[in-house]
Amino acid sequence: MLQISVSLMPYLKSNYINFVGRLCLATTFAVSIPTKIIKFPFVVDSIISRGIPDQLASFLLLSAIICLSLGSLLLVIGQKQRIGSALLLIFLVPTTIIFHVSPFQPQAFYMNIGLIGALLILLSGSVSRQIIQPDFSIKQLVELLYQSIKELLK
Repeated sequence: MLQISVSLMPYLKSNYINFVGRLCLATTFAVSIPTKIIKFPFVVDSIISRGIPDQLASFLLLSAIICLSLGSLLLVIGQKQRIGSALLLIFLVPTTIIFHVSPFQPQAFYMNIGLIGALLILLSGSVSRQIIQPDFSIKQLVELLYQSIKELLK
């Protein structure tokens, strides 16, 4: 059984909820990386079809892959979450404008606006001024999350 001081419990819950939130947000971006790499020529053609010059399209896609990879990793790690958020914003804002404004795709546009909002909150540091890295095993983290959910459902 996981033994945690009662006085630390609210802080630890908050810290782990913050971590899980950052992990979920980073996953939203990370899942698109393999497709961009595996189907590189197809994605470049898609960028070109939006009026971006041929020479620039490959550079932009490579830059997008770097921003997505580094941004997602830094967001999960947490100590450099502002840099991670900034990198993901550098990817997301132009992508939203280029691919979802003309022709207007409301669902994709508004989902991206929500992601931009979440990244801006993380970038501002409003969520947490200090992120402490977990000292627990994955098993302990799962148990703590399970206990937290169980308490919330009471």
